[in-house]
Amino acid sequence: PSGLGLEELGAALRVRSIPESVVSNVLRAIARQRQLLKLYRTRAGGGRPNEHEVVAYLVLPLLFALGWTEEQLALEWNNVDVAGFSGSATSHDNCVMICEAKALSNGLSGVLAQAVGYYEQHALKNCRRILITQGSRFYLYTPGHETEWSPSGYINIENIRANHIIPAGTSAI
Repeated sequence: PSGLGLEELGAALRVRSIPESVVSNVLRAIARQRQLLKLYRTRAGGGRPNEHEVVAYLVLPLLFALGWTEEQLALEWNNVDVAGFSGSATSHDNCVMICEAKALSNGLSGVLAQAVGYYEQHALKNCRRILITQGSRFYLYTPGHETEWSPSGYINIENIRANHIIPAGTSAI
């Protein structure tokens, strides 16, 4: 299917009873991400944005727009680029999300395995989301059968779609 404009994305989020403040924040974050991605793509070279810039300028603004707070997020926590917590941002038991980010110029092959390795290494039994990204594409995984992680969401910031063939059945909404 063709991509969704920001207005269409906003309408699709509102239909799902997402609070207006969150919808507005998400749409602003995505608009800004698109501006940055355009800038990065026109100024190719120099290794920008690197992994740390992807986290600072592309990942964190989206997480904040979705309702995460600074108190719930930890950067470079036990080698995890971004960890999300339901309580104290120091307890392994409170870690509910891990995000592994790469530089915009990197592919994402093997990144899920790296994130799953952190999940297993730190025994993050309450972690229910793994997010992998290189800044323009975000893949969300949830626990599947036994030790498998299944794709549950995907968004390409530059071309948002409601349905994707790969990963099968995922949606940006």
